[in-house]
Amino acid sequence: MSASYARTCFVIMPFGEKPDVNGNFIDFDTVYNHIIRPPVEKLGIECIRADKIERAGQIHKDMFEHIHSGDVAIVDITTLNANVFYELGVRHSLRPAVTILVRKKGTKLPFNIQGMRVIEYDLDLPSADEAKTKIEQFVTAGLKGGSKDSPVLDALPQVEVTENPKRLDQCRVYQYELTSNPAKHIAVVTGDIRNVKQMADVWVNNENTNMQMARFYD
Repeated sequence: MSASYARTCFVIMPFGEKPDVNGNFIDFDTVYNHIIRPPVEKLGIECIRADKIERAGQIHKDMFEHIHSGDVAIVDITTLNANVFYELGVRHSLRPAVTILVRKKGTKLPFNIQGMRVIEYDLDLPSADEAKTKIEQFVTAGLKGGSKDSPVLDALPQVEVTENPKRLDQCRVYQYELTSNPAKHIAVVTGDIRNVKQMADVWVNNENTNMQMARFYD
């Protein structure tokens, strides 16, 4: 079976070389590839940036879907870019957690987010390594802890974001190693059973009818 990521992290940040608030140019592709993505993927989480979405259609629709569905969001506020803050606000309105802010050292925080925890980074090796460690720690703690980091949903506990269930028509395999036996795997397979081609030693199907497999009748 080919493995898929069970969790996703959507990264909100500029692309390519952009000036910070002091006019110094920063290669944000380097920040993404060497500071943000490695610790996320180390945890088995798929890292997605808006310019890497490989699907035709409206970019804003895809972006909103990823902002909402991402188990984790990492937001680089270094340039104090209006688009970044807009997307951060959308994330805070839709998900109670896990949203992590990062910035290049020396970036002054705007008043509205001064009370939030922010991971600082620089492009020298020791600073980059320290930032990667903190990102890994923040992501791990956020996914395990379940506490809110959205100031919007924390201040408005009566607000509840709901969504209509959707059909999982795409066949995807979420595969995990067994701790006691890494050579063995357990997997969750989504989609129409008729599109599942992989074989397994043991198969458990939730589409039971009269306590018998649906395929018994097919």
